[in-house]
Amino acid sequence: MRPSDAGPAAAHVSRSVIDVPAPFDGGGVIRFLSWHAVTGAEEGDATSFTQSARLAHGAGTVSVRLLDADGDADGDPHDGDGGGGAGSATRVEVVTRVEHAADAVELMAGTRRLLGVDVDSARIDADLARDPALAAAVRRTPGLRIPGTLDPRGTLFRTIVGQQISVASARATHGRMTADLGEDLPASVAHGSVTRLPPSASRIARDGAELLRGPARRTATLVRLAEALETGELVVEHGMPRAELRAALVAFHGVGPWTADYVAMRALGEPDILLSGDLIVRRGAGALGLPDEARALDARAAAWSPWRSYATLHLWRVMTDRMPAAG
Repeated sequence: MRPSDAGPAAAHVSRSVIDVPAPFDGGGVIRFLSWHAVTGAEEGDATSFTQSARLAHGAGTVSVRLLDADGDADGDPHDGDGGGGAGSATRVEVVTRVEHAADAVELMAGTRRLLGVDVDSARIDADLARDPALAAAVRRTPGLRIPGTLDPRGTLFRTIVGQQISVASARATHGRMTADLGEDLPASVAHGSVTRLPPSASRIARDGAELLRGPARRTATLVRLAEALETGELVVEHGMPRAELRAALVAFHGVGPWTADYVAMRALGEPDILLSGDLIVRRGAGALGLPDEARALDARAAAWSPWRSYATLHLWRVMTDRMPAAG
């Protein structure tokens, strides 16, 4: 067969199972990721999630799926203990598909951060439950994890888009961005409806002003951030100091403290951020009998350090669990 007749190069596919010590709210993480899934680049349901990834040497996709103790798909992630009760472990199947074998380790490490599987949830829960107002929330959802990200830059763009609009509107906008500015995945690593990579910073910097739709100020912020990422003026990457990231982000017009802190929570896995400026967080606090005014809540939350990000997620969860499930 002549080289020109060869089909697409085969993907490097790897399957592994992670045993996550209890407690682990795997269902909550998967539900969050699936709720925010972007058409073309991500898909998910109650127990599984797939997304595309731009890696050091090429592209890839990763699929994660909650398993029961026998290795079958977990049928109900909302069974009261988030998929991992006391004394048990939750099993998570991970399938990676990469163009280049050298990217497999990077994608697997990113997936562990995405799911938050390596944190000491037993210690976090015990520390937060010392506050009687939080204890019931911790008992209801033990093992809650910060949903991470495979793409810190993309998380910044998504957070800018999602400011002050609904999740549904944000998903629709991200879907249009992925269709207009993203890239096709190689067929060898595409999976199901996940056939696109989201926009890169270079593409947004080059074509965003022309192709992005929506408010002009938001477009200008996205393009300016993308330009800064491309030139190295701005760095957003896992492992960098939180204070450095926050200071760099708030220096840009259109990026406020809430956005900078949310990006730090998701992209860095920063464990000690209370988003007291978030209305849903304050409503959740009020529902638990905690102060629902930002300064008073900040003062009360000082005792929750160094786990205030997890307290933030519990306060969010109080309110989101009251919302009807997405259809």
